[in-house]
Amino acid sequence: MEPATEIGVKTPLPAPPASGQTIAVLTGGDQSSTAIADAIKEVAKQVGWEVVTIGFKQDQPQTVVTALEQVLSLNPKPVATTVTSVSPEVWQSVIPDFEEAGVAIIPIGTTGIEAQPAVPTGDFLWGGDTQEQRGEQIGNYIVASSGGKAKVVAIDSPDIPIFGKYNEGIKKALDACAGCSMTVENVSTKDLFTNGAATAASIAQRSADADWLSLPFGSVFVGLRNSLEAAGRGDIHVTSSSCSQENLQDVKDGKVDACLVTAAKYFGYVTMDAAFRIVQKAELPLAEYTVMPQQIFTEENTEETISDYFQPEDIPQRFNTLWGLK
Repeated sequence: MEPATEIGVKTPLPAPPASGQTIAVLTGGDQSSTAIADAIKEVAKQVGWEVVTIGFKQDQPQTVVTALEQVLSLNPKPVATTVTSVSPEVWQSVIPDFEEAGVAIIPIGTTGIEAQPAVPTGDFLWGGDTQEQRGEQIGNYIVASSGGKAKVVAIDSPDIPIFGKYNEGIKKALDACAGCSMTVENVSTKDLFTNGAATAASIAQRSADADWLSLPFGSVFVGLRNSLEAAGRGDIHVTSSSCSQENLQDVKDGKVDACLVTAAKYFGYVTMDAAFRIVQKAELPLAEYTVMPQQIFTEENTEETISDYFQPEDIPQRFNTLWGLK
């Protein structure tokens, strides 16, 4: 539960990035995608790049296709665009158009797509490997905190495949615990993003044997403890990934046991690292992109509420050194 001291990216950029390029950023308006966009803008300003932001609706994944079509109509043509969270199954139909146009797609926070010419980073940015690591970390916490006797009910949403990978990591840790078990409940993205707390409380209520509730995306479950108490499940322990400031306040108040805060701003820097290498036609250090600085926040070590995890504190300086910038 100690703060992170290292970043994943270690390979220097072959040459400092040239100015004058454009990158598109698709955002669903949630806290994480906003933090990613802000970091991209911060780096872009430093190197003289333009950023075009295009919105889509998180609870209507198909709207990302329209957003991607807008990217291809931009003038000047961007070198790349981000896509956050939405399953590649939703938008893979536009990949040939991006390959023809010479515009790269950089998925962030998804899984199930391999590196290819139009998607050179594949699912290596905040993707499946990263999510499994995070899930296993929370799973180990649950095992230790329960004394090896945990019955977990975990929430998943098939439209956001990284949630499934996160749950796989939890299961990996629980499988090594003879006295532990886990069930998974699937919910729609609409229920998740519009009625998250009530949906989770309902799942806890009908999972009478469960003593731990695992959430994949904390910011949509604000107010959960009140909903759990109203459902008669105020006794259940709660852990979450991608926690918001409100979630961390619940941790401080003893209403949530443990949280992982998303390092979204960090992945904004990683996105720009990838974009710089794409422009320079340099090899991408994909394995390095899977390493996400993180720590578990509990009541004991949560001194302040934060909206994004940005440790170590000198992340900008470390990337500037890799990029040959002052």
